[in-house]
Amino acid sequence: MELRRIESVQRIPNGLAAINIMTNYFMKDVERQGYDPAATFAIALGVSEALANAFTHGNRRDPSKFITVCYRLERGWAEIEVRDQGNGFDPGLIPDATDDEALDRPSGRGVMLMRSLFDEVRFHHGGRSVRLLKRVASAKECAA
Repeated sequence: MELRRIESVQRIPNGLAAINIMTNYFMKDVERQGYDPAATFAIALGVSEALANAFTHGNRRDPSKFITVCYRLERGWAEIEVRDQGNGFDPGLIPDATDDEALDRPSGRGVMLMRSLFDEVRFHHGGRSVRLLKRVASAKECAA
C-alpha cells in the first residue's frame, strides 16, 4: 500500500452523533494509510479523548457550539488538532492524575492518556486547542 498525504478540516456540531460520524470518517483515513496496528489504536484512542474533552469540558455539552478537527496524515507521522469554543484552561494547572488524591476523581486522566499515546501534545489558543503528533510506521515496515 502506497501512503499518501491526507489532509482534512472538519467543523462539526458539538454533539455525540456528529462526533461519531467524524470519528468514523477520520478512522477510515487512518486505516487507508496502513499504519501499524499499535499506532492506529493509539491514534484512535487519543483522538477520541480529545473529542470527548472538547465536547464535555471545552464546550460544556452546549449544542450551539462547534468542534473543529484538522488532521494531516502521511508516511511517518500523524498530526491532529482538535479545537473547541470553550473558555480554555491552563494546562500547567492540570493535577497529577497518578496522585493518590486523584484516584477517586471520575475525570482528569485524559491529558495524561494523550501524553502517553502521542509523541507531542501541545495546547494552543488558551487551552481551547490541542495538537497531537504521532510518529508512526506503516504495517509493511513493521513486517519487514
